[in-house]
Amino acid sequence: MDEVVKDFMDFVRIDASSKNERKIADKIIEKFKLLDLDYYEDDTGKKIGGNSGNLIGKLKGDANIEPVMFSAHMDRVSNGTGIMPYIDGDIIISKSNTILAADDIAGIVSILNGIKKAKDEKINHGDIEIVFTVCEEKGVTGSKFLDYSRLNSKKCYVFDSSGRLGRVVNQGITKNTIKVEVFGKPSHAGNEPEKGINAIIGASKFLSSIKEGRLNKLTTSNFGIINGGKATNVVCDYVEIIGEVRSQDDEEIKKYKDNLFNIAKEIEKNSQFKFNLNFEENYKGFNVHKEKKICRLLEKSFNDINIKPVFEKGGGGMDANRFNANNIDSVGVATGYNNNHTNEEEIIIKDLQKSSELVKNIIRNISKKQEE
Repeated sequence: MDEVVKDFMDFVRIDASSKNERKIADKIIEKFKLLDLDYYEDDTGKKIGGNSGNLIGKLKGDANIEPVMFSAHMDRVSNGTGIMPYIDGDIIISKSNTILAADDIAGIVSILNGIKKAKDEKINHGDIEIVFTVCEEKGVTGSKFLDYSRLNSKKCYVFDSSGRLGRVVNQGITKNTIKVEVFGKPSHAGNEPEKGINAIIGASKFLSSIKEGRLNKLTTSNFGIINGGKATNVVCDYVEIIGEVRSQDDEEIKKYKDNLFNIAKEIEKNSQFKFNLNFEENYKGFNVHKEKKICRLLEKSFNDINIKPVFEKGGGGMDANRFNANNIDSVGVATGYNNNHTNEEEIIIKDLQKSSELVKNIIRNISKKQEE
């Protein structure tokens, strides 16, 4: 069995989740030691209530060659324990009723094996930095707490995207969390219901008045959490609604915010309900033009394995959002998995194998570029 495939099968069997990445981290540390990498674990785990911090590894190289960074995340979405990986022809699936966790074990093993190949082939290189983050699936949280002053690279390839190898996410969305509070007035539902103001009714008026789902080609919105009420014999005086808006265009997010505020004011004007709306930016979008050096280098590395890259906009957040916000040009790289976050998740074996080749080619091409 190919080494990257074997590593993939081993890693997905390790139970993990957001804030519970310890076993994955320990396995990666073993690999770092075998690769003779310097590494450290930061204190992000303590800050977020997890049992592991981000892992940062460095393979020192020629100071005259530009450094480069590779990244993936260690956590996975729920239903990721007890995974039983199974090779089914050209793909790997899970025999158990679980996700496969190719998102993002595929990124981890591709990076580790690509660096090993570069070492085995004695490719000259500059410093290679590896950042494996925690809690990415929960609001891209782990990379929020990285000490960016300790990173030297100005280019990062984030191996954390769905789709066939060749798909590159060079544009990412801005995401805002929305919290809507609806205030009514409590009263006894049997004795004095007419004295109450039912906040649940106010929440329903608000939700039935707004647009959500796909708002346009650039923007989506979803309200997925609602909390309120204490008992059936008490008129509900408070409801909390939590949702999100994400877009490729920050101006579209502003328009959506303004629209929600206007709807809330209109309901208040014609009723006794009171609203409080709060918006929190989770992460900023990015747009790395495909003519930038990071993308041209990636294109050359793809061509070396006879793949034509396709640069696309992404609809989800990733660590690349935070890296770009901290002045590290970053793009997302697909590794061949599909249906991630579902029990139908699968990965194409040849894409996984070539992903490690791609890592090696990136390292080689940075060195060649420097020598030219």
